[in-house]
Amino acid sequence: MTYDGANIKIYVDGILEVTTPMTGPIGTNTAALVMGSGMNGKLNDMRVYNRALSQAEVTAWHDEYAPNLQISNLQKGLIGWWRMDNNAKDSTNYANNGTVTGATLTTDRKGQSNRAYSFDGASNHILVGNAGSGIETISFWMKPSATTSEKIINIDGTRQIELNSSSDIVATGFPGATVYIDGSSASANISDTNWHFVTIVDATGVSPSTLDLGAVSTDYFSGKLDDVRIYNRALYPTEVTALYDSY
Repeated sequence: MTYDGANIKIYVDGILEVTTPMTGPIGTNTAALVMGSGMNGKLNDMRVYNRALSQAEVTAWHDEYAPNLQISNLQKGLIGWWRMDNNAKDSTNYANNGTVTGATLTTDRKGQSNRAYSFDGASNHILVGNAGSGIETISFWMKPSATTSEKIINIDGTRQIELNSSSDIVATGFPGATVYIDGSSASANISDTNWHFVTIVDATGVSPSTLDLGAVSTDYFSGKLDDVRIYNRALYPTEVTALYDSY
C-alpha cells in the first residue's frame, strides 16, 4: 500500500488493484508499531518507507521474489494464456488446456527449442473449446508459411482470425475490431513469412465458445504459432505496444 498525499493505492502481487482519493498528512504518535494484530496467518518481509513507491518499484519488488513470473498490468484481465512452452496448457487459473492434434513443438522467435507449435496446413490444430465470454483482446505470435489466405484461429464457428488474399490480418465477424501488427495499428498487412505479433482489440467483446488454434472448420493454418493470450478487457494502444516490446 502506498500514499502520495493524493491517493491511497493498494497493490496485490505487484498489480494495482484499488485507488482511493485522500488528502492530508498521515497521523503520527509514539505508540509501538504492531503487525498482525487479530490476524490468523503468516507475514513476511514487512517494509516501511518515508516516500510513496512508484508502480514500477512495487512491481520490481514483487518480481524479486518471483523472477520467472512476468507481473505487470499486462496480466490484468488475462483469462487465457497458452505459452506453448513444451505443451498447450493454459497458464492462467482458468486451466482451459488445449488438446493437440498433429501440431509439433518447434523453435520460437528467439530460436529456443520446444517453445512454439508448428502446423502443417492439412490437419494440425490445438482445440481449446469453450474459453469463456466477453473477450476483448486476443494476441499471439505467428510465422506463416505463406502471406495470403491462411485461417489462423476459430473463435466460435462464425468469428475467426485470418490472413486474407491481400495479406491483411482480418478479424472476421468481430463487431468492431482494431488490428495491431507488431504493436502498431498503422497497417494490418503481413508481407513476409517472418515472426509477427498480432493483437485484435474489440471492446464489444466476443465469446470463444469453440476456440481452435490453427484451424477454422476444415481450413488449417500452415506455419508456427506461439504465446496466445485472451483478455476480458480491451488493452490500450500503449499496452499493446508494451506487450510487443516485452518480447
